[in-house]
Amino acid sequence: MAKLLLAALLGVAYGGIVRVPIQKTTSLRDIAKGMSQQVPQLGESLGAEGHTSVTISDFQNAQYFGPIEVGGQTFTVIFDTGSANLWVPAKNCSFTTCWLHKRYDAKKSPSYKADGRQYKVEYGSGPVEGVFASDTVKVGEISVTGQLFAEVSKVSFGPLNLAFAAGKFDGLLGLGFNSISQYNVPTPLETMVAQKLVDEPVFAFYLQSDASEQGELVFGGVDKSHFTGELVNVPLTSETYWEVSMDKATFGSDVIVSSSTKAIIDSGTSLLGGPVEQVKALAAKAGATAILGGKEYIVDCKKLSSMPALTVTLGGKAFTLEASDYTINSGGQCLFAFMGIDVPAPHGPLWILGDVFMKKYYCVFDWKQADAHRGSCQEGLTAGFCDQGRLFEPYGRCLARTLGLELGLPCEVLVCGHSGLTAAQMADNLDALAIKDLGGQLGRGLRRSLGDTVGKPELVLIMAGTNDIGSGQKSQAIFKRIQELHSVCHSLGVPTVALAPPPYGCGKMRNSPFEAERLSLCKLLSAWASGTPGVKAFIEPGELVSAESPALWDSDGLHFSPAGSKQLGRLLASKLTSLSLL
Repeated sequence: MAKLLLAALLGVAYGGIVRVPIQKTTSLRDIAKGMSQQVPQLGESLGAEGHTSVTISDFQNAQYFGPIEVGGQTFTVIFDTGSANLWVPAKNCSFTTCWLHKRYDAKKSPSYKADGRQYKVEYGSGPVEGVFASDTVKVGEISVTGQLFAEVSKVSFGPLNLAFAAGKFDGLLGLGFNSISQYNVPTPLETMVAQKLVDEPVFAFYLQSDASEQGELVFGGVDKSHFTGELVNVPLTSETYWEVSMDKATFGSDVIVSSSTKAIIDSGTSLLGGPVEQVKALAAKAGATAILGGKEYIVDCKKLSSMPALTVTLGGKAFTLEASDYTINSGGQCLFAFMGIDVPAPHGPLWILGDVFMKKYYCVFDWKQADAHRGSCQEGLTAGFCDQGRLFEPYGRCLARTLGLELGLPCEVLVCGHSGLTAAQMADNLDALAIKDLGGQLGRGLRRSLGDTVGKPELVLIMAGTNDIGSGQKSQAIFKRIQELHSVCHSLGVPTVALAPPPYGCGKMRNSPFEAERLSLCKLLSAWASGTPGVKAFIEPGELVSAESPALWDSDGLHFSPAGSKQLGRLLASKLTSLSLL
């Protein structure tokens, strides 16, 4: 089970762990503001920046950067707990895009291997695009072989990309979980663990209060000289971002948060963030004055000594920030270190504890899962297609949330769905590097996906056959191709669960010939599962999601609605645990 451990900070040196020096520089947001002052015609475009409904890993708020090597070539990267991919500029990145930043040259590395999958991520400040490859990545003294990363050729951070041009970093190294990485690519930390390069699967940030002083990121252990007292264990509520439960927040005697809500520890954010209205109310209680159209607040520096403490309760443990912690004195003006940010569902509402919090408390990010289920239900072949491909709601998301939050079984669920593909097409593309499905999503073949997963999954759930039936295939032929998918998993020592294709929804589809063929396939799968050792169970989704409830089905009568997909995930979690499969 991954854990987050916190303790009060101290600061001297200590040996025996892998260390990466990190330095803070001017944030991209501040750079952008400066650019707008120097180049007035950019001001209107820059004014659109700072909207509140932004991607969580908007690392423009802070730059904690340090050195790494990719294929023997040195780069400076941001270490970001709010994302999970590694990227650096590619050789073909144009001057006006990557400016004077260092570029990765594949020809200079004998360990380079092409991958071919496209990389495209939308940050709050703009898109980053490129292509995946693999090479040896050196972090501190650790050399990680075969690490997947993105060679980036398009970066757009503000008008004319001038903010990126002035930034001191070349790329980004994500320290979140692979559940939020593109294609579920293993993160550098996961690969370190898989290759047994670190004694402990942990990393920790030591941030100095003085931004001009060098901080430190350590891998593989904990530097006990960096904190006083004992580490406090705060359990994660989701293995996506480093997300915990904020049970309560008080400002002096005033209650700001009264019931459990989500919070993340994010090295890519300078301040403390929360829902706009709650931050506005907190600022009013602090006597803070809104500036920049209400996006930031200042307080009278002379009143700091009389301002109350802010106490946040995380996972049942209380952490206190004094006024000197939650304000930033800059040139005699004191910034109230909170920003309003409305993060939409499913990730929000959300509080973000950035480096204002991390300077006060030494944060140890413990990826260890030895004391819990590895729990990788590799949810096969259902991407959550609905609303004609305009929306995707994989049932694996709710499956993971239910197992972790409600049933106390933290579980990494990898969604490997291919919308619109038949079981035959998937069986014919087991080793494919890239499969583009009906929804435009790219994924890998099943055997390739299993080979790329760090750590063998405990279970693979396979749901296939709907599109075969719709194309006129008979149940016996479909059954044979589904058997091939299961056999791939069994040959790698991974057990499976056979999920029947879902019922043909409600309305006129309910009594169609397709439903009769589906029922015939269900009988074949059920009988086969009961006599095949590698198949642990046969499950009929129609028993979990009622075909009599229109709200649980998409308008086409073939796919689950988002509500139906969530119900399937929730009830499937209970079903799997009742069968002792997790």
